[in-house]
Amino acid sequence: AGRTRELRKYLNRPDLRPHFDERDMICKVKQDVWRWLQAPELQRRAAAREFGALNLSATVDFDSFRSHPLWMRGEQRASLGVKSTNCELLRSTPGRTRWSTQQWMAAGDAALAAAATVALAGLAFR
Repeated sequence: AGRTRELRKYLNRPDLRPHFDERDMICKVKQDVWRWLQAPELQRRAAAREFGALNLSATVDFDSFRSHPLWMRGEQRASLGVKSTNCELLRSTPGRTRWSTQQWMAAGDAALAAAATVALAGLAFR
């Protein structure tokens, strides 16, 4: 039921359909949509003058987390199940709701607009 529900979000968006194979696992669907649509779109937007060539995304290599104090080696992760974690903070994180998602998106949009304003102000002083 979880995969079906998540995949439906992608299937219901005609603009996303050409970028993934619905027979793939949902994690691969997400990776493909990121790789073939979303990442190039962010790069295109970052190049636009209105964003002052700001980097709008960051790709983090999985292995770069190895130095983090909560990193668990493969054999340690073998006992973990779906959605389990060794992070106490994450366990206390409230569930996501439509309202909280809207609040989060509004905060992100405001931060992006503020960064763009700063970048444009910097261009004005050159």
